[in-house]
Amino acid sequence: MATLTVQPAHPITFDDEMMALALQLEEIDNQSTVQKGKYNVDSPPDTELAFAAFQKEIQMSMQILSDLKLAQSFAQAIVTDAQEIAESVQDESRAVGDRRLALQLSGQNPNDDIAPPPYDEGQSLGSDHGGIHMSGLYAEMQMQALREPSCFWEDEVGQLPMWPFPVEEAFL
Repeated sequence: MATLTVQPAHPITFDDEMMALALQLEEIDNQSTVQKGKYNVDSPPDTELAFAAFQKEIQMSMQILSDLKLAQSFAQAIVTDAQEIAESVQDESRAVGDRRLALQLSGQNPNDDIAPPPYDEGQSLGSDHGGIHMSGLYAEMQMQALREPSCFWEDEVGQLPMWPFPVEEAFL
């Protein structure tokens, strides 16, 4: 099966901007060591205040760039894994349909809320499936998805979309 990889025409990298800001911070540190002088603690000179404000602004800009880089990484992961996620959701939906059909064929009402197998009070909700331990929350989410397959969005044709909005345009 072929997968489509979306690459922006001009990939956004923040490394150059981060380097420029780091150099500016270094320059501010150098200036503050060179211009050490004596002044009243309550009234620092204007240059000292300006350097402090500029340093804070550069640090905030570096944090913004770091956050943007992380958001871009998340968006790329979503774009990369969207097809596999959609296929997994479709497989799960098919399995729910198969279970409903099996219940109907066996004379049971598929719309009855079927409880998970009983467990002891001291037992964890997690379970071991093929050597993979699922946490209680994950197991609970799986049971919720089995009970309510409608919690996944579907378009008017009844197919599951890859993602609820165009990720490629929104983040890249």
